[in-house]
Amino acid sequence: MKVKGTKEGALALSEYRQTHPEEGGLECLIAVASNMGYLEDDIWIKQAHKIRKKGNDILHRETVKEENSNETLLELRGILEHLFSD
Repeated sequence: MKVKGTKEGALALSEYRQTHPEEGGLECLIAVASNMGYLEDDIWIKQAHKIRKKGNDILHRETVKEENSNETLLELRGILEHLFSD
């Protein structure tokens, strides 16, 4: 399994948040996952940021098309399957 609950990960996230206070929570999580090698190439990092931005759009719009939210959930599932695969 790629992702594990470790003190190392929690410490890395805490340190990153202290040095990058302007970044939101998901930006920090993506950066730390990348720095720790969980998102090991640019394709996964770009996909994670694309999902983050689409999620923000969905959360902050009054009307959202169902296909947009379904597509975003499928993309998120892909990232999570990658992170938790052997």
